[in-house]
Amino acid sequence: MIIEYCNKCGQRVAEDDLVSGAARKNDDGGVLCPQCAPPRKAEPRGRVPSAGPATTQFKAVTTAATKAVVKSARASSAMRPDSGSPKRLMLVASIVGVALGVLGLALMLARSKNAGPGEPQKPSVQPQLATKQSAKPADSERPAPDVVQETKKTAESEVSKPVETTKAETPTTASAGTIDLLKLTNVQRDSDQGGWSIRDGVLRVSKESKFTRLEFPYVPPQEYDVKATFTRLDSDECLYVHLTRDERQFGYILAGWKNTVAGFDMVAGKRAKDDPANTRSQPVLTNGKKCSLLIEVRSDALRAYIDGKLTNECKAPSGFLSLPVNWALKHMGRLGIGSGSSTYEIHSLEVREVKGQGRVVSP
Repeated sequence: MIIEYCNKCGQRVAEDDLVSGAARKNDDGGVLCPQCAPPRKAEPRGRVPSAGPATTQFKAVTTAATKAVVKSARASSAMRPDSGSPKRLMLVASIVGVALGVLGLALMLARSKNAGPGEPQKPSVQPQLATKQSAKPADSERPAPDVVQETKKTAESEVSKPVETTKAETPTTASAGTIDLLKLTNVQRDSDQGGWSIRDGVLRVSKESKFTRLEFPYVPPQEYDVKATFTRLDSDECLYVHLTRDERQFGYILAGWKNTVAGFDMVAGKRAKDDPANTRSQPVLTNGKKCSLLIEVRSDALRAYIDGKLTNECKAPSGFLSLPVNWALKHMGRLGIGSGSSTYEIHSLEVREVKGQGRVVSP
């Protein structure tokens, strides 16, 4: 047993104080009691790990190990003074080795359980479970099965919409977005010079009225389709469809210039006949034969189909489109139809609204 005294006050220093660190040795090799020992330096700032079960366990183990070392030292001093006995040396070494092993094990356990300053702590399992559970929608937030089914049907219908092709069109029945122009018109009110009549739902124009026009009280949306079925009965003059886009009037002429031209009119200040692509080597229409016409007006293109076949496509901006003076309408932005000097029977004339919503206006 080693007895130490304080170099400053001369008081005896207990061995337990030396072991626990309350009493310390100075730079000269002397000992200072707990009352004379200077206070310890403050630890550098940082995150101090909370005292959890591992910290408590570490303290208990280190305390037990310390006591074991002290007891072994006292036991060794109490033995017979045969300091050179190999048995005594082996016993002391064994006790000290066990105590150091316990200390090392406790230190490793504490480091593995409690992360030091600057080391990230592992998140507990409970917050992860709570996060996963909160990601699931509550019953009140889940859509009803009928709503989910309806949404799925709507998405499938959007994907299955047909794109514009050169194949023959399939006749469709009128829907909420389809406007029957023949039901909106009053031929006495809407025509500029007469020659128009309606009988049994068929619109008829006579060849005696040259360049006659019929204006419909309807303004189409930004994008739309014009569908018509008609029959030319005599002569070889044109059928003219008045169109509009972005508040610009223009037209589509069918069988113009003696049944030789079909195209959009006018583009960049030029008539349809001035574009060689619009001239046909064969007659455009045959008298007495019922034909179908589909005109697609889109923001970026214009297309025309005769009997289901693509005959014209124009991608000119709206600013390049205009209407000849002899085919002008009274009101801008409306649709209309006209004839040169041939007799036509128009069996159907409809507008299908594609983008936006058109409106019926006062005559």
